[in-house]
Amino acid sequence: MRTVFAITVLALGIAAAGCKKSVTVTHPAFPGTADGAKALLAEYVKPGADVAALSKSLRADAGDYATVFNGEAATKIQAATDAAWNSGGHVIKAARPTQTELLLFSATTDELKAGSPNCPAGYKDVAAEMKPGLTVYCFKFVEPGSKTGSAYDGLMFINGHWAMIPRPWHALKP
Repeated sequence: MRTVFAITVLALGIAAAGCKKSVTVTHPAFPGTADGAKALLAEYVKPGADVAALSKSLRADAGDYATVFNGEAATKIQAATDAAWNSGGHVIKAARPTQTELLLFSATTDELKAGSPNCPAGYKDVAAEMKPGLTVYCFKFVEPGSKTGSAYDGLMFINGHWAMIPRPWHALKP
């Protein structure tokens, strides 16, 4: 009897270890428009902003990847992005406190396929795996009057909320 119990406990432990832990994210409540993106990102440059908490609120839900990317690409990109989120690698912030202004750019899936100047060139490589009709926002925190600064990409309004899937082309490299 003890042997059966021990084997059952062991089997349940192995099964639980193989399950992915679900992450619950409370997403920010801003409209799914360019103005909504601006308002959301303006929160990051406010004095005393908790950029780590703000960043975590943009973690994509499991179903978001399949909404944005096709088949196997969605799985690969989710695995890579989840690993970066889990390690604390996705914190959005200005590199310097003097970077208080926001430059916001957008590109549709079709514009990304053509090589949009508004977002990193890597999107041209991954755009074929993206579903049509999406808009990706790329942005920079800059010093007043500057065009260069802390650059980020992958902000999207997906499934009724804002989420960020940055640099997805890295997950698809051989």
